[in-house]
Parts: sequence; C-alpha cells; structure tokens
Amino acid sequence: MKNSLYLFIVCICLFFSYCKSKKAKFGEGDKVKIKDLIEFYEEKKLPIEITDSIFFRKNTDTINYKIFTQFVPDSVLTGVFHKTKPLFLPLGKVTVKDGETYLFTKATTTSKKAVYITVFDQKQNFVTAMPLIVADNDKTTSSIASMDSKYALTTINRQTRSNAEAAYEKNVYVYNTAGVFTLILTESAGVDKKPDEVINPIDTLPAKNKLAGDYIQNKRNFISFRDGRGPSKMLFFVHFEKESGDCKGELKGEAKIISEKLIRYSEVGSPCVIDFTFYGKTVTMKEVGGCGSYRNIKCFFEGTYTKKVPAKKVKTKK
Repeated sequence: MKNSLYLFIVCICLFFSYCKSKKAKFGEGDKVKIKDLIEFYEEKKLPIEITDSIFFRKNTDTINYKIFTQFVPDSVLTGVFHKTKPLFLPLGKVTVKDGETYLFTKATTTSKKAVYITVFDQKQNFVTAMPLIVADNDKTTSSIASMDSKYALTTINRQTRSNAEAAYEKNVYVYNTAGVFTLILTESAGVDKKPDEVINPIDTLPAKNKLAGDYIQNKRNFISFRDGRGPSKMLFFVHFEKESGDCKGELKGEAKIISEKLIRYSEVGSPCVIDFTFYGKTVTMKEVGGCGSYRNIKCFFEGTYTKKVPAKKVKTKK
C-alpha cells in the first residue's frame, strides 16, 4: 500500500513537472495561436505595480522573438531595440470582462531592457502597445509603472541629481475606445524631457488601396492609412504635435470612403467628425465635428500631409 501511494505521488509530481516544462518557453519552431500566447500569461489582480528591479530577476518562462512578433508588430519594438531582437518574458495579464486584455511583458537583450504593455481586443486581435519602463545604465534614475482598479496606467521616472535634489516625471494614461492610450495627466519637476516614442499601431497592416500609405510632415506629425474591413472602409491613425509639444492629438479608427478624394471618420454617440481630402500625393485633414477627447483643448485635427514614398527593395543577383 505504501509503495502504491509513493508511486502515485511520484507520477503526479512528474506530470506537473512535465506540464511546467512544456509551458516554460515558446520556441521558434512551435506552432502557436494567439489564444496560446494569451493563456501563457498569468492573470493578475488590480492594482499592480512594476518597478525597474524586475530586470534583475531571473525568469524561466520565455517567448521567442519570432513567436511574439507573429502577433505584435515589430514596429512596436524599434524605438527601443532598433534592429536587435529581444527575448520576451511574460509578467502577467489583466482581462477586462467583456472587453480588452492587457499583457505585461519584459523584453531584454544584453544592452537594452524594457517593459511593454500590449492590448488585444475581445476577439484577441492586437490593437496597440507602448513601453512602460525603459532601463538605462544611469544609476541615478528609477522607474515605476502601475495599473489601478480603473485600468488607468501611471508611469513615474525619478532622478537623483548630484546636489541631492530629486526630480521626477509622472504620466497617467487611459485606453480609449479608439484603440489608443490617451495621456490625461502629466506632472514633472526638474526632469529634462525627452520626446516619447510614437508607435504606429497599424504600421504593418495591408495597404493595397491606392490611397493607403503614410502621409507625413515630420516624424511626430503624420497620418497612416491602411485597408479596412471592406472596399468602402479605411483604417487610419493620426498623431500630431504643435507648439513645441504643448498641443498634442492622437486618434485611431475606421473611416468611410465617400468618394475617390474624400474619406470621412464619424463616431457613433459622439460629435467627432474628421474629413480627409486627397489631392495628388497629399491629404488635408479637417476637424468638422468636435474631437476634443483625442486632443488638447487649444488645437484641432487639421493640416496638410505629403505621402511618403516607400523605400525600393534592392534586388540581389543570384
């Protein structure tokens, strides 16, 4: 009887050990669906807090670069990692009932480290992402990111200077129905501000429509158009900054093709209406109805942008 009980316990231990080892990593050759990736993350209760000390902890669970970028566009990573390919480690997930899912992921290379939040909608489609913490070699700085019970995201960067003065920068974001993180509060004291990375959430989507493409003024003022769910629809993403960054606006949505030269975005239950009028290689944006939820109060969605010519692929001789 004792031998049978011992054998049973050993079998159970081996079974759970096998399950754990099977879940320990996603290799490059593994066939993974988005459902598998999301289930790989442990559900967390709110509120949660992540500090930059997370980079000193070892993780056994890993996600291969090729697997991760199968579901999250690699353009999300270029602002921090450029051409290098990080290893990903799941930190946890937060699932909104009948809503979106937030994944918190640690990304590391030998020289770069960051924590990202990625958002998937109710159908488990990727929507958007942004870095919450980016580590550097400066020992005088520290970073904290948190999500409260109302799903508001807060990032705090602190800096201790040689004169013992403490400087900080605090930003609060909320995810909105347009599929972007909106900055709703910012505080700072004594921190030299660096421009945040602008992530284009539709960058890698198909662009077969003749109007599709990237229309730019500069790196921080642009409009992207991509193919919509049907021939009469177009996806778009707008980001603009005026008055030295004091006036910002950002919006992602699906617009209706009215004619060969006009695309119109209108929001159900909101006065927000934006017209995009095309002339040759340019598009002019005009805010027809109030879109104050997606911009600062003293500026508008307006201006003319020029289509960016895609880089030609260099053919190599065999």
